[in-house]
Parts: sequence; C-alpha cells; structure tokens
Amino acid sequence: LEEFVCGLVAQGGLQTGAPLERTGGSLPVGPPAECTVRGPTLLAGEAAGQMNSLTGAGIYPAVACGQMAGQAAARAILRGDAEPLRRYETRWRALLGDYLAQAWRSRQAIAEAPPGTHRERVLSGWRL
Repeated sequence: LEEFVCGLVAQGGLQTGAPLERTGGSLPVGPPAECTVRGPTLLAGEAAGQMNSLTGAGIYPAVACGQMAGQAAARAILRGDAEPLRRYETRWRALLGDYLAQAWRSRQAIAEAPPGTHRERVLSGWRL
C-alpha cells in the first residue's frame, strides 16, 4: 500500500499521502445465502456469501452483484413494482451460482480429505 501511495504522489495523483492504519479480519466462509431477497431488502457481496469460499476472492462477485442489486432496486422504484427485486436472485445465481457452489464443494472436499493428502498444508493456510 505504501508503495502504491508513493507512486500516486510521484505521478502527481496525490499531493501527499500515507496510510493511516492497517486492518485485517476474517472472511465469512460458506456457501452463498439461501435467500438474498426478502421484501425490499437485497443482499450482495459478503453479506450474501457471494465470494469464493476456497480462495477468498470476492471483489468481482461483490461488484457484479452490487451492480445488479442497484439496478434491481432502481427498476423497482421506477416501476413501483417489486418484481425486479425478485429477479435479482435469479440473475446473480445464473452468473455466479455454479462457480460459488463448486468452490464450496472443493473447500469441503479438502477439509474432509484424509491426512497425508496435503490437507494439513491447505488447512493451515486457512487459519490466520
């Protein structure tokens, strides 16, 4: 991060800059939420479990699903109809459902693998 900020300063993108603090935390790991639409509420990104539970990758799913959720909300407001909200569930699952389900199955298979199959190495990388 420091190198990135220094690069922006050197290119004139920032007048000055330094990271204020560093933070980190655990990611929710599991399959996507069974239901990401309830009434007028839509879940997207980590709140919906829309991340690769094997690698932790979640930026693309969060951006793609966040955009879909925003579009669905805007359409619902403009039309005065909740149907676009319900379609959000179908749309994001069509785009990412199989990918996220496969990642979850792979994670489960590794976690349940017998000793001596690199299971310990993989699991130690999951615990920070």
